[in-house]
Amino acid sequence: MEAKGKENIIVRINNWFEHFGEFVVKRRIVIILLTFALIISASFGLKHLKIGLDLDKYFTEGDPILVNKQLFTKTFGNNDFVGVLVDADSVFDRNILKVIRELSHELRDSVPFAKEVISLTDINYVMPVNPMKPTAQSVFNTSNINIDSISDKQLAQIVKLFDKRVGIKGKLYSHDYKQTWIVLKLENYPPKAEWKNNKAPIEYVGKIAYEIVDKYNKKYAETLKASNFKLTAAGSPIIAYRRNAESLKEMTTIISFAAVIAVLLIILLTRSFKATVGTVVSVGGALLIVFGIKGFMRETVDSAFMLIPILLTIAVAVAYAIHLNAYYKKILEEDSDKKHAVVQSIKKNGWPILFASFTTIVSLASFITVPITTIQWAGTTAALSIFVVYILLMFFYPAVLALGKSTKVVNKSSSDKIWDTLLIKLSNFVMANPKTIIGGFAVGTVIMLAFCFKVEVNLHPKKMFGVKMPHAKDMVYVSESKIATNYNYNIMLKGGDEGFFKNLENAKKIAQLDSLIMQSKLINNVTALPSKVGDMHQALRNDNPKFHKLPESQTAYNAIIKKLEDKQSAQMRAWVTEDYSTSQIFVELPDFSSGAFVQHIDSIKAKVEELFPKDKYPNFSSHFTGYAIQFSKMNQYVTLGLVQSFGLSLIIVFILMSLAFGSIRIGMVAMLPNTIPVIFVGGMMGIFGLPLEFVTMTIAPMVLGLAVDNTIHFINYTKLEYLQTHDYDLSIRNTYRIIGQALMKSSLILCCTLITFTFAKMNNMVNMGILTVTAIIVATLADVMLTPTLIRLTKPFKKL
Repeated sequence: MEAKGKENIIVRINNWFEHFGEFVVKRRIVIILLTFALIISASFGLKHLKIGLDLDKYFTEGDPILVNKQLFTKTFGNNDFVGVLVDADSVFDRNILKVIRELSHELRDSVPFAKEVISLTDINYVMPVNPMKPTAQSVFNTSNINIDSISDKQLAQIVKLFDKRVGIKGKLYSHDYKQTWIVLKLENYPPKAEWKNNKAPIEYVGKIAYEIVDKYNKKYAETLKASNFKLTAAGSPIIAYRRNAESLKEMTTIISFAAVIAVLLIILLTRSFKATVGTVVSVGGALLIVFGIKGFMRETVDSAFMLIPILLTIAVAVAYAIHLNAYYKKILEEDSDKKHAVVQSIKKNGWPILFASFTTIVSLASFITVPITTIQWAGTTAALSIFVVYILLMFFYPAVLALGKSTKVVNKSSSDKIWDTLLIKLSNFVMANPKTIIGGFAVGTVIMLAFCFKVEVNLHPKKMFGVKMPHAKDMVYVSESKIATNYNYNIMLKGGDEGFFKNLENAKKIAQLDSLIMQSKLINNVTALPSKVGDMHQALRNDNPKFHKLPESQTAYNAIIKKLEDKQSAQMRAWVTEDYSTSQIFVELPDFSSGAFVQHIDSIKAKVEELFPKDKYPNFSSHFTGYAIQFSKMNQYVTLGLVQSFGLSLIIVFILMSLAFGSIRIGMVAMLPNTIPVIFVGGMMGIFGLPLEFVTMTIAPMVLGLAVDNTIHFINYTKLEYLQTHDYDLSIRNTYRIIGQALMKSSLILCCTLITFTFAKMNNMVNMGILTVTAIIVATLADVMLTPTLIRLTKPFKKL
């Protein structure tokens, strides 16, 4: 009775899908028209879709990283900046200086939110003497100098004065005079509610600034060619704009390749015009509907992460369509009635495709546990896309197949006969070598598991993005400079009491932090209140560089502070608040590696706690923010996110498999072939030294969601066959015969679609393509070799 009851459940499910198939066939014209109406309506939302890159949007609202940044910007203003690295034979050449001034002023006047520009021709420093008036001590502002009219002697005198200044030589220009650094500081960006441009403020700033720099590169390319003149734009706005623009171009190329490959494979494997049209419209329609909805929701999406839902939708849709079409063709080999063939295909494939899509959706939705919003977006968008494509494949696709009159019985093609022969040989091998198969997978899994422990979490832009993309090449070039920087971070020190940093002892503690930070090989420049005090101290001591430090007495410190407030009050507000209760340290990094940087920050935080212990300074607090801090925090989130998302996927899929097939034993049998591919991916990453970062971390739950599809089909068909034959070997052989081709072809399509990731110029996308394809191959081998072997070994259906 128990067996009969369970059998009736399966029969009832298939019967329900049979009735559903009849409904679709009967109303096929209406379904097709409604599908096109829905697609067209949703596509109007695309015009509202924003594509951009803003690192702040990687973090969820209320994240401490964003809270610290908001606190910093409220106190000291925007910590983003636009930088331009100038190369020339001599940056003090008059022609080069004129270009620097021209460029500096255009950046200041044309870039949105521009606050202040600092360059060789726009620098405000206290000097012991004014080189234009040798008898006077004053604030020296190079913007007042007429570059054409000053004598060579006066220019040489200015250079000589600059060479003595620790805050200029080696920071604003290189020791060999071949490079100089232009910095454009920015005002705070407006609140999101007030910003109406399609691009985020940081990206909009980057766009305008980059276009200006590019214009000057072209303008002076020929006239200053002999001087080896070159401009390289840098800074977080530039990186944000260029990375998004270039990623969008990359995405378009990759999607085009994927679409062409998918269409060609559909034509080749189905040899059917209607199947091709049905699949193409289902894929394209699903993407238009999903991204149209995102547009109506006024979402801003990261161009790089758009690839994940798009390529997954193409791959999964084509794989599901292959399953439907394979059984449809099988029925047509026996019966010429197309409508009957469609109904029977839905009857046999409805439940496994529903369950497969549901498990895929669950796996992708697990990304919601990752505290990085772009990964959450990629997972939920991919899950929504799979849901929509499932609906279209169950309604629109069979409706298209059912069009037209019935024809003569379809004969099996020669290619299908070759597939059948290969599958028979494979089934014979599996039946004859159970120990070899289990032993082989066991040994391979253990070896790859050992290499999994060699994988390191490391967000390193050079390793992640490579150097093939133009912006990545420029980032590497800037990182090799001694004065320029790609990344920065800020430490805001809140003393809690008015005048806290007017106390020399507290200022000395900032100097100790500066010294510790500069000891790190990661850092190329540190600027803080002691630096500014040191500049004035040096100026007051006849410009002697050995006095570029804090004075020894509180009285001298007070006098210097007073002079700075008299002469450079506006500039001082960048380093200390007006009441001297809060100060900041600005740290510049030419390159970034999260692994090393996290250790560096931990040591700095420990030093802060040592210098300002809570028992002695109860009101003191420190806040770390900036581009590098945000990147390093993602390092922690990637590790946590991988464990949470993959762990959740594994548990939910296991529960679903056990419930669906009515047995924990079957759940275990199903999970083994789907866990092994993930272990192989981890092993490959360990072997080849591929870092775990926010793109490669999505592979594990994604692979689990994709790999489980074929497992469900194989177990489902084997179970159905066993209900009729009560013979495991015969049931497995029949399963190979009935769906073997569909399994192999769907895996082939998945591989060919996902391999298009390798056409990308970004390393992490290439790695993703290689790793996912490897995982699908391993998963397919496990499904057609290990799964049937485990079924024969465990006999999970024996009670039915």
